[in-house]
Amino acid sequence: RDLALAVIDAWALLGKGDEAAAMKRLENLKISGKFVEFITYQQALMSEAMGKDEEAARYYRVVVRNPNVLSERLAEAANRYFTRTGNAAESETLRKDYHAKYPDYRFSSSSEKMVRDAKDGIAE
Repeated sequence: RDLALAVIDAWALLGKGDEAAAMKRLENLKISGKFVEFITYQQALMSEAMGKDEEAARYYRVVVRNPNVLSERLAEAANRYFTRTGNAAESETLRKDYHAKYPDYRFSSSSEKMVRDAKDGIAE
């Protein structure tokens, strides 16, 4: 519950226009060492929503390296990001690795952002 509220708070800060405070809120959640991949995923989504592609790429790359936490939603978001930003090799590697574990999953053909703004982020 506390984690969910903190993540919602971070997205609300972004919605108010305080990008630095929003990202700091998420970074501070990592101190506990729990749910680091989930928080990193939120940082990727938030960076992407802010139009900070290099930051988003860095966060997505960290989180897709751990196949034990790579959910469908996360894999889909990362694949769309890599596709949209022209990182075909990373997209292909992600798809190949994910299909090795989940052969029946079909990635969307969309490259649209999963989260466009703070409202979407809170819903995510």
